[in-house]
Amino acid sequence: MIDYIYLTGSTVRLSATFTDIEGANKDPDLVKVVIYDYKFIKLEEFVLGVPNRMGLGEYVFDYTAPMAEKKIYFEFYGEIDGNPVLDRDSFTTKFFDR
Repeated sequence: MIDYIYLTGSTVRLSATFTDIEGANKDPDLVKVVIYDYKFIKLEEFVLGVPNRMGLGEYVFDYTAPMAEKKIYFEFYGEIDGNPVLDRDSFTTKFFDR
């Protein structure tokens, strides 16, 4: 797993591709992004729509990183045919990029 590092306060483009059980790209009925802190406590939740859709099953979300140095976990949540589909990752924010 790569430890992505972004400067505090910068915009981070988060992305995910949703697939059905056969592995084909599919648009979920519901798409949202959930942001967690380093203790996996939910901080924010955003429902995504058409402006976030880049292609079939492909979604992006521009998130402004907090001004504090910390580890951020994020989750793309979707529902396909009533079943949850998840994609999770993380990044770290630093005041300097060293």
